Amino acid sequence: MNPSATGWIDKLNTLLDKSGVFPVHAIVLYDKLRDSGFIYGTNIRLAYPLDIDNRLTEEELSKTHLYMALLSAHYTHTGSLVYEEAIHTVISFYAHIEKHNVSFFQKFLNGRKNSTKLEKILGNRIQFDENILTKNFNRILTNVLLYTDVLTYIQYLGGNTDCVTYAAKLEAFIIDTMYRALEIKPGKNEFDIQLVRLFEASARYAGTVGKEVIVPEEEKRIFSTPLEKKYLIDLACLTIWNDKVIDTEEKQFVLDFGRDLQVGRNEVEQSVELVRSFFRIYKDEILLLNFSNPVKHFYDNSTRMVSNLILRNKKRLIQELLQSRELLVLLSKSTVKELTKEEKQKVKVQLLDICKTIPSLAIFLLPGGGILLPLLIKFIPQLLPSAFNDNKIN
Repeated sequence: MNPSATGWIDKLNTLLDKSGVFPVHAIVLYDKLRDSGFIYGTNIRLAYPLDIDNRLTEEELSKTHLYMALLSAHYTHTGSLVYEEAIHTVISFYAHIEKHNVSFFQKFLNGRKNSTKLEKILGNRIQFDENILTKNFNRILTNVLLYTDVLTYIQYLGGNTDCVTYAAKLEAFIIDTMYRALEIKPGKNEFDIQLVRLFEASARYAGTVGKEVIVPEEEKRIFSTPLEKKYLIDLACLTIWNDKVIDTEEKQFVLDFGRDLQVGRNEVEQSVELVRSFFRIYKDEILLLNFSNPVKHFYDNSTRMVSNLILRNKKRLIQELLQSRELLVLLSKSTVKELTKEEKQKVKVQLLDICKTIPSLAIFLLPGGGILLPLLIKFIPQLLPSAFNDNKIN
């Protein structure tokens, strides 16, 4: 199952059926999504272990989790899960909230079967830098408010004919809460600044928002379901999080916030600890926290991306390499000796020729894609039969 390729939803449905853990109630899945990082705007792993050979990228995990959350919301509302019916309803929901967007209907709702339409819609909903090379340098994720889609979909299922207004109020409330939380922090660091940008960039329904946003008290009371409360509390805790000690005023802020939402103290304190624990455990894997070394980010992200591409095209790549004897000799030589300028150029040209035959490796053909070739060369020896290493040129 590859969420970057057409047909992934149908394959995921099969995997979910085989897993024996799905469907589940939305509030049960929510806890799993929080543990995976989806609720916090990042994705470390799948919410449930599934029989997937590929290591999913951040974008692919986001698509998968959003789809699962929407299915779970449908199951919770109807009491059953028929994939075709759920997919049809989700498409109707997105068509409803985009009813004034002509390009949406032209791009995503023409032709195709429903599962393919939804793949396009979800792909459009997940915000990532479209330039695959640039995003390795500056990957500030803008999906921290993605769960608002699920809460808004629940409103749609419940008959709310103006669910867009609901979503706009929810986003405004979240961002208003974020600003109030940041104002009481004794010292703001780079993480806080990045978090502000993250929230603002994630807003889809509220439009342009800023410090001046004010949510009337009576509108705050509309967020009263257990899922809404859990989500709001978790994002408030995310705002006050830091890797040291949470200040007394900060903790009191979320406790007061929880009381306003009629959430018990124990649940609020648990949410605080869950945020701290998640970011403590996965700190090195969360790009938002590692803003101090952009060059290292570029290398780490590129390495991860190239590794995924190679694993997913391993058989075809081995076949193409074994047919190019000169390239194999040069690659073998490069592991023990510096190649000449002419030899390096030969390697580059022949590798790019191979990449032309494998669509998934087309990234290396893009302008600037050549800077990733050394990573491709680095991984190739691991793919080839042991005879390749036995015959190294010494």
